[in-house]
Amino acid sequence: MPNRPVLVTWLPTRKCNLRCKECAVREFPVERELTTNEIMEAFLATRDRLGDLFHVVLGGEPLLLDLEKMIPFWESEGFKYALCSNSYKLTKGRAQGLISLGLSNWSVSMNSLNMADSRVRAGFNAIDLFSGRVSDIHCTITITQKNIQDVIPLTKKLSSLGVWTEHTFVHWAKNKHYDFASKRIPELSLTDRELIKYLASKLKSMQRDGCLIHTTPNWFDTWSEYAIDTNWRCNHPWVLVIDANGALKPCLHLHGNRTRKLSILDDSWTWDDFYRAWGQDVEEQCEGCYWDCQFIAQELVEKGWSREDIVKWHAHKR
Repeated sequence: MPNRPVLVTWLPTRKCNLRCKECAVREFPVERELTTNEIMEAFLATRDRLGDLFHVVLGGEPLLLDLEKMIPFWESEGFKYALCSNSYKLTKGRAQGLISLGLSNWSVSMNSLNMADSRVRAGFNAIDLFSGRVSDIHCTITITQKNIQDVIPLTKKLSSLGVWTEHTFVHWAKNKHYDFASKRIPELSLTDRELIKYLASKLKSMQRDGCLIHTTPNWFDTWSEYAIDTNWRCNHPWVLVIDANGALKPCLHLHGNRTRKLSILDDSWTWDDFYRAWGQDVEEQCEGCYWDCQFIAQELVEKGWSREDIVKWHAHKR
């Protein structure tokens, strides 16, 4: 079993143009975010420490960054990455410009088929702009009580358009140390365990039949156990999370006290330092989550997958 993280998740900015109820990332700004050059330097530092892994670039909103400089860098350096955007500010001109610079993929966030929702229109607009022009399009569907009936038809629609889907669950801040999710909103909180179990079974069947669903069967198998209370606990930091100021986080959802003292741009710390800080932060702050990236990374490692296999799987090259 490898003793290092096998996936990297970035929060290159905590700034966002949207105000989604379930997300609180914008409410916890850092004193100074990395510059564009520092972000690129941080990518190189991560590769020096970990080798070639898959990078998930979240936010905030990546369209607020200088992608015109970063995309040629990522592509020329051979980084495998997923650029995850709400696409709300994506114009035809900017999309064409990013494609001309070598953009290889795009990932949207969309939770329903309701075209009255401007976020849904933005997602489908991005799919239209990039379809046939980049090698991979991906969509993350966050499941809440409000949209649970839309998950199956949305997944089918996206698959018919050649879009891979990933399903995750709404998370709530369980204490003051959670900094990526907002406080619980009753009308969005999942409550029906049998419905979740049915949904998982249906999506698993759709996946077997060729629907473009990016997950593992075991992820579906555990939905009814963990999705409502988000009380799954990880055993290792298989995903390295890097904040907008270069600090390391114990995971996507936790702020961290000790890990935040370590920066990806500072080579004075060792992995033993990080693991010790991670363990103490998790022990003091974590009340559980159900983050698919961490869950699946742990599963693949425990199955004996190599780092190269994990990179290919995330890049949809099975």
